[in-house]
Amino acid sequence: MNIPRGTLARAIYAKFHNDYYLDKYDTRLWYSINKEHQFSYHSTFVHLVEPDGDTLKWLEKAKDSSTNIWMHLWHAFARIALQFFMTQTDINGFLKRGSMFILSEQQFAIMLSRGGFDSRQYRQRLSFLDIGAGDGEISAILLKALRNINPEITVDAFATEASWTMRERLKKRSFHVLENLDHLQNVHLVSCLNVLDRCIDPIQLLEDIYRILSPNGRVVIALVLPYMHYVECNSSHQPLRPLMNHWPEKAKNYSFESEAAIFFKVLENLGFKIEAWTKAPYLCEGDLRQSYYWLIDLVVIASKVNTMPPKFDPTEVKLVYLRCVGGEVGATSSLAPKIGPLGLSPKKVGDDIAKATSDWKGLKITVCLTIQNRQASISVVPSAASLIIKALKEPPRDRKKQKNIKHSGNITFDDILYIARIMRPRSMARELDGTCREILGTAQSVGCTVDGRPPHDIIEDINSGAIEVPAE
Repeated sequence: MNIPRGTLARAIYAKFHNDYYLDKYDTRLWYSINKEHQFSYHSTFVHLVEPDGDTLKWLEKAKDSSTNIWMHLWHAFARIALQFFMTQTDINGFLKRGSMFILSEQQFAIMLSRGGFDSRQYRQRLSFLDIGAGDGEISAILLKALRNINPEITVDAFATEASWTMRERLKKRSFHVLENLDHLQNVHLVSCLNVLDRCIDPIQLLEDIYRILSPNGRVVIALVLPYMHYVECNSSHQPLRPLMNHWPEKAKNYSFESEAAIFFKVLENLGFKIEAWTKAPYLCEGDLRQSYYWLIDLVVIASKVNTMPPKFDPTEVKLVYLRCVGGEVGATSSLAPKIGPLGLSPKKVGDDIAKATSDWKGLKITVCLTIQNRQASISVVPSAASLIIKALKEPPRDRKKQKNIKHSGNITFDDILYIARIMRPRSMARELDGTCREILGTAQSVGCTVDGRPPHDIIEDINSGAIEVPAE
């Protein structure tokens, strides 16, 4: 059979064949593991066997939605127009598409029960926090599971979300949307679903979850395996610290069970106890080419191990990463939860950060605090965007009075090379010319020119060989 030539016809042709494959696929594989694999967590595994009624209903709804050709064409054109000033997550929130599904209401209830969480022990009120809640669809399912177990209980539902369009959707679902976790404590149930591999510092996030979790509380964590990290909000798309140290060098080298065991060790080293876990599909609405897509999720219910804090070790070195505005003293309320437990004065550290970042005045940057024996040394961890804006040598501005500043200046290609060499250790490119193209792409988004030309023209010259980039 000949493949159609038209773009739309090819998409419909591909959808017919892809959906045929989906109909024949054995969905029980989504939930099964290798029982012969030797590791010590088999006793806490919860085998959900196959999709239940609610999961099948979601799949049917996704199939029906994927047949709406005009809706998908509208989404395609809208994405082309919006991609220049919105992230992919913001676009999905604006278009009200891309809904996800992991477990049904009944499956969540089973996992919470096996994980030792019973909402009936809280007579009147229960606090629930969903970190990176997205559009709130999965959060709503989890809340229903809680309320069905104990219909009399009142749930205080909190959420965090980086995307502004998703935050608006969460507010319509009556979530209290938080900017950060600084003022929360003793939360009874925390969910962190498919966020650890998308945030800038997953270890810090897990430490924050441990801090705010109540002594008898539970955290529900979902993580896509194999583990692949991607940060949408920075130019390098790399985390400050990976969740598991084998990434990226040995990514995809482990079986599901082996990588799950590595992640469990990470949780245990941070003070969590694995109560229950399962394997499940991370489902996403489809498009013109396929009715739905899926990745494989590890879903974990963990508790907080209540142990005495270790004795102070003056030789121990700890790294704390913070976002700040260069040359300005940050709010002590945001510094205190992170450095207070380490014996440091938030006010003094805030003043030291302002002095150490004076060369970056007015720029949003990341700083690394290297803490030993209650003393902190401060170093800047620059991003490509902040380095480019610094190279523009713009005059200092009052951030409170001047908003939406356009960085329309000019830098030289030597500046690009200098920045590329700084960012080289954090780049995924094989050669320096690839890193240069990454920096030029950031320059394009910043809005400046390079040697008086649009950055994309320089990229094309590198691709064609008109501009030669040194090996290193």
